[in-house]
Amino acid sequence: MTPPAPTPRAPYIEDIHAQPDDLRALLDAGSPPLPSRVLERVRSAERIVLTGMGASLHALYPTYLRLLAAGLPVWLVETAELL
Repeated sequence: MTPPAPTPRAPYIEDIHAQPDDLRALLDAGSPPLPSRVLERVRSAERIVLTGMGASLHALYPTYLRLLAAGLPVWLVETAELL
């Protein structure tokens, strides 16, 4: 009897399996630029959109407030509203 053909994995499963390699690549890339350097780069942005759902959206709130305080054109939008 022939064993059944393996079922293909869903793309999100492949993403999950790729996470260790992706994290290693992130660590190998080195430290991110200092926050002040990031702010210098985004000062010319027409608009900065921070988006998420649930806890992810709420976790962005402190960043949103800091960007607002820095005088940047930032929006905090629920992802469902963008769809």
